[in-house]
Amino acid sequence: MPGDVAIPIAGFKDVYDVSTVERALHELSPTANEALRALYEKMVRLGGQRFTVKPSTLPEMERLFAELPNFTEVLEDIRKHLALCIDSNDSIELPPMLLLGGPGIGKTHFARRVSELLGTFFLTVVFDLTVAVEVGLVLACGFFIWRMASLFRVDAAPAEGVPAGVVVQRLYGALFFGAVDRVESLADSLPAGTHTLVLEARQLVSLDTSGADALRQLHRMLARRGVGLMLVGLNEQPRSIVDRSGLDAVLGADAIAPDLETALARAAAAPLS
Repeated sequence: MPGDVAIPIAGFKDVYDVSTVERALHELSPTANEALRALYEKMVRLGGQRFTVKPSTLPEMERLFAELPNFTEVLEDIRKHLALCIDSNDSIELPPMLLLGGPGIGKTHFARRVSELLGTFFLTVVFDLTVAVEVGLVLACGFFIWRMASLFRVDAAPAEGVPAGVVVQRLYGALFFGAVDRVESLADSLPAGTHTLVLEARQLVSLDTSGADALRQLHRMLARRGVGLMLVGLNEQPRSIVDRSGLDAVLGADAIAPDLETALARAAAAPLS
């Protein structure tokens, strides 16, 4: 067998103490976050033992240093951790890595090459239990906000049957603090000669106070340009926020219509501007 062949050593390791998790679950208050409770229950159900892998010798990394010049400092840290792992009975334990940088600097290639280096795509990363739960909840919230914001969109409605000077835009999804920029930018996208912007909201499923504030700000921007704003087909929850936030009073009774046909008739007969 060639002398430079390194065989990974596999085994099982307890990554957390089940009794500690059970105690934390028992001490949760009745009003505790249900996602946290479900996570504790899942950890107890699965147990704390995990399959881990460690290299038997320090792998050759000089080629990686030459191939990934943007990640020299990170690779040096990985080499130090691998050396400590080999000199002890521990499996691989690398700290979390956050790679920042513009597209094209090699972040994806770096992750792929490091996975190949370690001989497995699955690494055991051990955290303090409380820290791990907190980080997991933060990441879950961040992903949820990103996902909800990505689902919200504003599309132009067909111009057929729309009076001159009226622009109709359709709202889809949830208008909340993570998506307000798409509404606030509408004022700058209107063509010359527009006197009324109609927002058709039948597919707007949710609105929060930040979304209502964004609509209020849009109304101000349009008013300075002599353009009126109308809301059409609001569902129960968005309509409730519009009423409770006072946005209905700001816009006026004629600026909130039950359907698009009514809104277009009002805009054609008496432009809100």
